[in-house]
Amino acid sequence: MSAQAFSQEMADSIVRQLVRIDFGARRCIIQMPIIYPSGSLVGIRVSGFSGDFTVSDMGAGYEEIRAVRATKSFLRHAPQVADSIGVEFDSKSFFVRAVGESQLVGAIMAVANASQTAVTLVSHKQIAQDAKDAEERLFIRLERIFGKVEHHKPFAGASGHQWDVDAVVHIGERVALFDAVSPFKQSIYATVAKYLDIGSLPNPPSRFSAVESAEKLGSMIGVLSQASTVVADDTPDETIVSFANAA
Repeated sequence: MSAQAFSQEMADSIVRQLVRIDFGARRCIIQMPIIYPSGSLVGIRVSGFSGDFTVSDMGAGYEEIRAVRATKSFLRHAPQVADSIGVEFDSKSFFVRAVGESQLVGAIMAVANASQTAVTLVSHKQIAQDAKDAEERLFIRLERIFGKVEHHKPFAGASGHQWDVDAVVHIGERVALFDAVSPFKQSIYATVAKYLDIGSLPNPPSRFSAVESAEKLGSMIGVLSQASTVVADDTPDETIVSFANAA
């Protein structure tokens, strides 16, 4: 079978898969191949008439941030992002008004990039702050339960990679590892990768993921549970001691 050269048909097929368009009365919604930190795609609405189009992210960036409880930070940073990219921001949406047909592509890209940039900036700040707060709560709790706790100790996995573990507790000859995990998927995936590698050791230590609330993880708790024992803020201290001793 002879090799097929890249064709216009192939290119058109790729574009259709990368960009999805939903048409409606006097507007269309364009799903861009640009991703928010949550994994959602950036959606852009184009509305109006030729020569006077409005391009907007429909407040989707704001909703992404509201889900992680960081709207105040978003409202501080979003106007700066809008100004740097050359679009407008009205406390919820990034947009450009009075767009001509020849300007649509540039306006769509600018609004999409502004929305994604602002959400990424604020999300990373919130993730870092949440991680710091969660670690502090974890350290205080473990020191109350077990006494001596080693903070941020490197621990080698089966691959030989040295992982940073939030807390290490020694219980007699047993070793228990604890990581503070936030509901953000990045935090969950990082802990799962770490614990799967460490769990592949010949005699692996017990591995615990400390979360604020199991309910906030939704279905992702199943992913986290594959690599560790999940304990929440409302898990009794006695239960954690029992888990650590039994591992």
